[in-house]
Amino acid sequence: MGGNGTSQLDVQAELTAARRDLLAVLGELEERDWDKRTLCEGWRVRDVASHVAQAPDLGVGKVLGGMLKARGNVDKMIDAQARRGGDRTPAEILGQLRDNVANEHVPPGASLEKLLADTVIHSLDITHPNGWELNLPADRVRFVLSTIVKLSGPFKGKERAEGLHFDTTDVDWRCGCGDHVRGPAPVVLLALAGRPVCDQLSGDGVAELAER
Repeated sequence: MGGNGTSQLDVQAELTAARRDLLAVLGELEERDWDKRTLCEGWRVRDVASHVAQAPDLGVGKVLGGMLKARGNVDKMIDAQARRGGDRTPAEILGQLRDNVANEHVPPGASLEKLLADTVIHSLDITHPNGWELNLPADRVRFVLSTIVKLSGPFKGKERAEGLHFDTTDVDWRCGCGDHVRGPAPVVLLALAGRPVCDQLSGDGVAELAER
């Protein structure tokens, strides 16, 4: 499945910029905002922010330890780490994210492309339902869209995109063939990540996408 995303992108530089853009949003929040809902079911703003902040600090030892506690369930491990980290103060979470803005470490099983997708999607998980502005350059969102439609595993973007044609209305990106799904790039990206935003899209493929 192809797309017309940006193939020539300095992914590490874009990841650093995406973390800075999330920091800019989080740095403006009031104390009560950190407990607001996100598009990640059961996660508060503080939990999602902590998940992004701590990703560069995850080495083999921490991952193995977390997997043992979660009895081999990756989703449970990620959930436990996010919630435990989210119980820290906003200052602590911001401090870790700030320290890791330019961190080039890639956790076991990840890649720079997956880290960028994870960071952008989670930034939207925080900002989109709360109506907060997020700097999301066209090249970045095109790249992440073209990345997620190729990813199986925890992202499941490949499975959700199969047999559908996507066309974003605010940036120049289209992908796939089949029934159509149209909408703003951030909303299309969130839908491909499995978030409940399909009611904000149009096209004869939306119902199928919502069921996946």
